[in-house]
Amino acid sequence: MKILVTGAFGNIGSMLLDELLSRGHEITAFDLENAANKEIQQRYRHDIETAWGDICDKESIRPHIENKDAILHFAALIPPMTETHPEIAERVNVDGTRNLLELINESNSNPVVVFTSSFAVWGHNQKAPPPRTVSCPLVATDNYSRHKIECEKMVRSQITPWVILRIGACFDTRNRHIEKHSIRMMLDTEANSRIEYVHPADVATAAANAIERKEAHNKLHLIGGGKSCQITQMDMVNTLLGAAGFSLEEKDFGNNLFYSDWMDTSESQRILEFQHKSFSVLRDDLFDSLKYIRPFLRPISGIASWGFVKWARSG
Repeated sequence: MKILVTGAFGNIGSMLLDELLSRGHEITAFDLENAANKEIQQRYRHDIETAWGDICDKESIRPHIENKDAILHFAALIPPMTETHPEIAERVNVDGTRNLLELINESNSNPVVVFTSSFAVWGHNQKAPPPRTVSCPLVATDNYSRHKIECEKMVRSQITPWVILRIGACFDTRNRHIEKHSIRMMLDTEANSRIEYVHPADVATAAANAIERKEAHNKLHLIGGGKSCQITQMDMVNTLLGAAGFSLEEKDFGNNLFYSDWMDTSESQRILEFQHKSFSVLRDDLFDSLKYIRPFLRPISGIASWGFVKWARSG
């Protein structure tokens, strides 16, 4: 298949490239030309066609729409940038998606469009019993969730085949950086808040299977890691910190609600067969990546934990 991937050199996008290449697809990778993306692109330069451009610029996307069998739209900005730079985020997330869909409708192609949404669209729902399902009401609680709700509506109105993937908490050891704002947000969230993790490799599998399996088309799929990835906010934070040799207690967390939750992924798993990596895989990878640092921090874990919380909440 001839496939266009937007946001191709991001954390999930680059893993998707690996999955698609392993299946023999012909790929055009569309992304911003910057130093970080160019470094990642070097690994794929002999295997894919690279199209540098801006999703906000309709004309930079136009040449890459025709004759595509599938378009996987992964280009997006996420929190905290959606909240700290709302105008830019609106242009990328909403206007960029609109640009892409309009160009598809203007073309002579009939590709299946895969749009990556988020469990953020359910809003703050921790008081409702889990799990969340595809029929749960949508509630915008910030710019990011509003963007996803608006884009889902646009995608579902497409004449061409479409697939929406609502993705859970998705990251791995390759994440380039975590901003202080994000760390503060994690600590301000209630310790026992439910959150469902999914490994980027499993998201890549789900997206690749979604374009190849017609039963997946014109459906919304919940993409979480399943029972083995249903954790709490404190579990997630202490996995990240535990890899460095220290951890936090319930008292270190705040009382804020967040739009994470556990999901009913039974139907999406039946169709897309993507759940292969448990949360323990992330934990093992993190512990391995910091195995040389952990012995030095463990003796001062108490002080380090206190200092980390103080730093995260300062300024």
